[in-house]
Amino acid sequence: MAGRWRDAITQGRPASVGRALTGGFAGSAARRDGSGHQFYVGTAIAALITVALGFGPALVNPASRRAPPTPLVIAHGLVTLAWLILYLTQTILIARGCTRLHRKLGTTSVALGVVVVVVGYEATLAMVRRGFDLSGDLLGHAAVPVPRLLGSAIFPLAGLVQFGALAGAALLYRRRSDVHKRLMVLATANLMVEPLAHLFGHWHIPSASSALPFLSCSFYRPFTTVCRRAAYTRCPCGVRWGCPR
Repeated sequence: MAGRWRDAITQGRPASVGRALTGGFAGSAARRDGSGHQFYVGTAIAALITVALGFGPALVNPASRRAPPTPLVIAHGLVTLAWLILYLTQTILIARGCTRLHRKLGTTSVALGVVVVVVGYEATLAMVRRGFDLSGDLLGHAAVPVPRLLGSAIFPLAGLVQFGALAGAALLYRRRSDVHKRLMVLATANLMVEPLAHLFGHWHIPSASSALPFLSCSFYRPFTTVCRRAAYTRCPCGVRWGCPR
């Protein structure tokens, strides 16, 4: 690009200098946009791998389980998996420039997100009523005290609330792609707490010291970007978020 500037200047054509400069910026923007698409596709693939690593051991080795999966637990797993596959499909569509199809599938994601929250809520309450988790990864195989049982249900329920709130905010900001895509990453990240807890519990890794650094480090940058942009942005209902200019 430096050669294009030099040739344009020596030939005395200022307009060519402008075109060279604009073309350089456009090329840089295109490269940044491509790397951004790869990041979001990568988060979807990483989420699917995390789910496979978290729930796979108890499924591959049924002898390690306390009880076989119930129909409700199977439904919970299927709808969550469907969400992750849809999220991967959406990121690939955007990366390939299929914006129209991406928006059409967005309608499906709204209904599926509601099902994820409802079924996840019912599955968590069923675990509390049962008194143990079926896989044995979270609470082990011994008798579980009630406080510990209730404590183990707080994080899944809180994750579902955060998932619904972030997915709903992403829906409101669907015409602001820079905010929308980051909110979708954060919403999907909240679904990773449960498979990570199963993964750490199965291999007896302290989950509190392992899961939080993973989530905070992996999604710190998009989270701060969302907050910074939202601080000076009006939401669709006309209310300004954050501090005024």
